[in-house]
Amino acid sequence: MSPILATGGKRLVRVNLRKPPPTNLPHTLPPPVANNTNVDELLIQNCSDCGAPVDVTNVEPLSAVVCPVCGAPATVSSMIDHFQLVDMLGHGGMGAVYKAYDTSLGRMVALKLLRKSSGTAEQIQQLETEAAITASINHPHVVRVFSTGMDHGRFYIAMELVEKGPLDKLIELQGRVAEAQALEVGMQIASGLHAAQEAGLIHRDIKPGNILFADAHTAKIVDFGLAIFAEDEAKVRGEIWGTPYYVAPEKLDQKPEDFRSDIYSLGATLFHALAGRPPFEAENASMVALKHLKSQAVSLQTFAPQVSSNTNYVINRMLSKDPDQRYQSYGELIEHFEYALNELQAGRGRVQEKRVVLESEREKKAMGWLTFAMIVFVLLIGTGVLLRNRILSGPSEEEAKKGSALVADGVDKLVGAKSTDAVTSLAALAAQKPEQPWLNWADMLTGLAQFMAGNRPEGIAAFQRVEQRGPYSKKDADKGLADFFVETAQQMTSEHVIDPKTTNRSGGVGQAAFLFYGMKDWQAGAIDEAADFFRRFRQAEFSGPDAWLDSLKPLATDYVVDYTAYQMASDAWKTAKTPDQKRNAVKALKAVRGRLAGKAQELAVSAATDATRLEKERAVLLVQGRIPDDRYKLTNRKTGKAIDVEGRSHDDGHKVLLWGYTNGGNQQWHIIPQDNGSYMLVNIESGKALSLPTNPNALNPRSIPTPKPVTDDGTQAQQSNVNKSAAWQQWKIEKVDNNYFKLISQHDGKALTAKAPGNGAALIQTPISAVQEQQWKIEAP
Repeated sequence: MSPILATGGKRLVRVNLRKPPPTNLPHTLPPPVANNTNVDELLIQNCSDCGAPVDVTNVEPLSAVVCPVCGAPATVSSMIDHFQLVDMLGHGGMGAVYKAYDTSLGRMVALKLLRKSSGTAEQIQQLETEAAITASINHPHVVRVFSTGMDHGRFYIAMELVEKGPLDKLIELQGRVAEAQALEVGMQIASGLHAAQEAGLIHRDIKPGNILFADAHTAKIVDFGLAIFAEDEAKVRGEIWGTPYYVAPEKLDQKPEDFRSDIYSLGATLFHALAGRPPFEAENASMVALKHLKSQAVSLQTFAPQVSSNTNYVINRMLSKDPDQRYQSYGELIEHFEYALNELQAGRGRVQEKRVVLESEREKKAMGWLTFAMIVFVLLIGTGVLLRNRILSGPSEEEAKKGSALVADGVDKLVGAKSTDAVTSLAALAAQKPEQPWLNWADMLTGLAQFMAGNRPEGIAAFQRVEQRGPYSKKDADKGLADFFVETAQQMTSEHVIDPKTTNRSGGVGQAAFLFYGMKDWQAGAIDEAADFFRRFRQAEFSGPDAWLDSLKPLATDYVVDYTAYQMASDAWKTAKTPDQKRNAVKALKAVRGRLAGKAQELAVSAATDATRLEKERAVLLVQGRIPDDRYKLTNRKTGKAIDVEGRSHDDGHKVLLWGYTNGGNQQWHIIPQDNGSYMLVNIESGKALSLPTNPNALNPRSIPTPKPVTDDGTQAQQSNVNKSAAWQQWKIEKVDNNYFKLISQHDGKALTAKAPGNGAALIQTPISAVQEQQWKIEAP
């Protein structure tokens, strides 16, 4: 029977092949929401050879079909509403994404098209709602959503076309993404996620495939198809959506998720980009296996030792199992990304990749001065406009504009960290008794400069002058500023540290108090509280007569940068467990500069003492035959040569052999205790485990469809992806004497043996004996 017979009264739609639309059309305004059309249509396409009609109703667009009359092959051409599909960009479980031509507005778009069988009416309604919210997110690092609609029984979303490919393809091509580029991507995606958070959305599916590149330095988030409103999280709790290797552990445990779950997924994505592999791997993606894997701690430097300690800290904190241990705001995360990138640019950090040269610290400060100069210039040239508007706006606005120029010199010196000069300039201004509120501003800023210089009594005296004056005006229009002066001065003259958790200021000039409170707490040694206030001041929005306060934000930024450097180094020390981690933390503390350098150096001395003590304890454990988890080199007792990876390869299946020790990461191994009393040896450079090869043609006798490891004598050891359930990656470490041990396979009980004494000799498995070729010295590199 012809496929067009028995139509059941359905409407027939004839589709003809068309030429592809042009690909270089300019972008135009977004179209309106598309109309729904009859979902009960039968799609017919004419054969290009014989003209016979072919039913393509249930065939995916752009698929290959064969004419049932003449047998000629053809490609299904399809129109979805006013979009002509041109090419498939990718596909997933619920549908596909096509490059399409918007015939109504003459531009290319990406069209996400769900299959007819995908999604209930309720789910589609939810997608429509969430797509509308996503469309409202106007952010350079979020792919724009233009419209949604239904046509031919299929739900679609029309989006911005981003054609430079996803992050997962970049990882596939490069193996590992350069550290600077990964940090850039992290900052950009975090800022896009922040915008989504402000719109009430949690993305829920951050992964390499959902990060697209518009160009080499511009990344965008795509696919909010699984996003939910934060307020609706409880409704979908327990649903395991998303890509398993990047899903936050609380989601797998059916616990509440929030924006910190997206932070975890972004951390896992960047881990993959930097290490060339996800933070957790398994032979299957079952939830049981993933729960077990995600219960274990993970460290980026275990699998990507080339990255700097700052980047390692940021990623590891993002991947904390406990959401309370992750970043508690996107603002703080972005600051840490910025700090790590700036340190990387300045050459401070162990980095091997070619770096992308971005804006330097000097250039940033230069731009800060330029911005401030432009603000003053705008204020000056605006005088004529202010005179013209005097009658309408009143004298207070005019005086406010003039007053901001009065304090400009003091602000300039404050931002330049010249606190003593700032005191001189501002005190001189106060002595001239300018009109209010600028007399109060002069004293307030003088007090700020005195605190900044460490002169707390002199600072308190300046704030007391403001407090004793009381409200400078009784006009309703001045009440907000008058109250700000009195309340802030009272807080600054008090003895207690100001708690940011109990301090809140709504919009307007009141937010300027955050800068003063931050300075007070900083000088009192409460740097955590101070940093919170400085961040809040940086995020404050000032407009109109208060816009000049923006010129003080670089001052807050300098303190945040100093705090971030110290916090990252001190936190690295607090979380360090192994001697190797502690040594890196001590180096990070010694490298801290700025206002907290002295505090960091004091902690570094204490940390170095503790690290030395731990190393001595480890040496005692080794003598006792116990192997603590850390980085080691393993040298053969007879030849003195170390276990090495053939060609320093990062690929699976490369052989393991002997070579003279060269301090390289390919000759250093993490020895990681396992639950069954054995150990896993993971190469520092490649992140892969010391393994025995497997026979892919033989099945494990335990009815598990996995390859059976080779047990023959003389089989050469190799490296492969970490799989903690694989017995052929686990070794019993048996003490012989002193620091010499035997490595015995957990799978077949055979010993790792040096086949020959020279460089490049194979490491093979043999039955256990007392020969020295089977004995390995385990010591710190």
